[in-house]
Amino acid sequence: MPVSLLIDQTAPSGVVANPSRGADKNGWYNAPFDVTWSGSDATSGISSCTQTSYSGPDVDSGSLSGSCTDVAGNTNSSVPFPFKFDNTDPTVSLTVPANGADYLKDQVVNASYSCNDATSPGSGLDTCVGTVASGSAIDTGSFGSHGFTVTAEDQAGNTTSITHTYSVTYRFDGFYQPVDNLPTPNKAKAGQTIPFKWNLLDSSGNKIENDLGLFTVGWGTKFSCDSSSGDVIESYDTSGQSGLRWDDIAKQYVFTGQSVKSDANYCRYLIVQVGSSGLKKALVSFTR
Repeated sequence: MPVSLLIDQTAPSGVVANPSRGADKNGWYNAPFDVTWSGSDATSGISSCTQTSYSGPDVDSGSLSGSCTDVAGNTNSSVPFPFKFDNTDPTVSLTVPANGADYLKDQVVNASYSCNDATSPGSGLDTCVGTVASGSAIDTGSFGSHGFTVTAEDQAGNTTSITHTYSVTYRFDGFYQPVDNLPTPNKAKAGQTIPFKWNLLDSSGNKIENDLGLFTVGWGTKFSCDSSSGDVIESYDTSGQSGLRWDDIAKQYVFTGQSVKSDANYCRYLIVQVGSSGLKKALVSFTR
């Protein structure tokens, strides 16, 4: 009785590696990817081919191998898939402007920053871009809050960004008489109105005149203290005016701070804030 035989002694042919996507940048992958091998077999047909994925570690000369097997069990020689992989972000060092720093209007402040991609193996640094170039002057031409951003990108397309916020402000020229500046406390009679006087200067020493919107001014919460100490307030305000004003004759800002009789034997700070910058304070101890 005749016997039918199926014979296949030939391995699959035309086997190739098929990545799930192309490299991200400059031939480098920066995120996990899959590779599937495929081929053909004219006799028994393909049974299976290798499927694999890669997610690290970083490598500058990697290789994955795969093959296909036919129904008869023949397997071709492994076919390599060469690749480069960098999943590590570059680093940014931003020194100037410092985060939260205050600078005077029109002050010359030069940016200082650097980027690096020192991880080995790695793709290396591609770009390092700031709001202005390192060594160039940052923007101090307008009062208020500003942001400065530096972004680094490596050859594989990994990016890192750092943003610092800084404030452009004016120089507070200190409180004028009859008020003394810290650390000296001022001693005043509770219920009296105290004239607090000051000026603002730009980086060249010019006065910033009649811009009341720059300030937030008021008394702090009263607290226990040695109300007997301090330099006595020599004169009080008797103008009948209250709040903040610009004195166009004396060319200075004046805040008439009305106290209350219940402040006796306590202390308060008079607090002046210029924009979003730091607080300026004068300490007053009240007596009866």
